[in-house]
Amino acid sequence: PRNLPTMVERADKAHAKVAVLFVDLDGFKRVNDTFGHGAGDEVLQHVAKRLKVAVRPHDHVVRLGGDEFVVVLELIREASEAEHVADRILHAFHAPFSTSKGTASVGTSIGISLYPVDAKDMETLYQHADLAMYQAKTSGKNRYHLFNPAFHETMRQRTRREKELRAAIAENQFVMHY
Repeated sequence: PRNLPTMVERADKAHAKVAVLFVDLDGFKRVNDTFGHGAGDEVLQHVAKRLKVAVRPHDHVVRLGGDEFVVVLELIREASEAEHVADRILHAFHAPFSTSKGTASVGTSIGISLYPVDAKDMETLYQHADLAMYQAKTSGKNRYHLFNPAFHETMRQRTRREKELRAAIAENQFVMHY
């Protein structure tokens, strides 16, 4: 949301935290492929409603695009508050979604990052929530993960290795021995 910097200022004054929950739908592509994009749009509308019901009245729900949403929790004291909201979101997706084309099941993977614990600036806060969501997806989907610096470092090393391997291939640095 555009007012995230204001939320951060309020959190600083109150010695509180802001949580960013990056919510990505699991199985949404299957809905579009099976029922069509019209049904997919219906599911997205239902998702937005369920998210708004699952979060607290003063929390913010924003659709980033595609099947990605962000939930911002303002003035929280502990990570457990964000985890509680994430649990409520996961529970909200247990029931299938009714569309004009049929019933569709969609899950969600959620990544959580906290200001100022995990990041001090907005861009990094979003990136860390996104990375935590990726960890939730790679751990089996339909779950949440808090940002984990060790996972972040593992992903950075993997990206560096991939870059080095591509460069080595491009520069013919491999020699085959047999």
